Amino acid sequence: MRTRSGRLLSGVLATLALFLAAVPASQAADSAYKRVLRAYETTGTIGACWFSSRELSAALKQIDPYGAQYFEDFTTAVQAALAERASGACSKTHAAVPATANGSAPLPRIPLTSATGAGVPAPIVLMAVIGGLIMLLVAVVALARTGAWQPTRAAAWQHAWREAGYRTGGVWDDFRDWFRSSK
Repeated sequence: MRTRSGRLLSGVLATLALFLAAVPASQAADSAYKRVLRAYETTGTIGACWFSSRELSAALKQIDPYGAQYFEDFTTAVQAALAERASGACSKTHAAVPATANGSAPLPRIPLTSATGAGVPAPIVLMAVIGGLIMLLVAVVALARTGAWQPTRAAAWQHAWREAGYRTGGVWDDFRDWFRSSK
């Protein structure tokens, strides 16, 4: 039979393990959408022969409503690449002359670059630090509880919080009684 603190410690350790396992897995997963988007951001176009039809279709399906509304040029580029592939642009017998969706010659593309060379934004770093500190605090409390360590002031704080909860509940009950009687 496990004690309450043992279950708490097991839960904290399981959560920590899942968090640590999820971070590299999410970074390692490189979807077709990300690859196609990276190519589009780098060159400003998507070549019909750069990706398979399956990858282009998967990327098109993964475009969320926000991206479809505000980054329509990316959606259009993916659709144009799919149309070129469907017309046989990547076959060995077909001449590799790029064309737009309407059949005309494409305009020269200016490569897109990021606005800055900055790293991770400061708010994201701050959130990660705060999250790490919270996890560390939970782990320390769980270990302290597992070892049955409880500071002498903790009993006084527990009593104070319970008393505050009791009094708050009484005030709430009085308010409900008053509200019912005023109807």
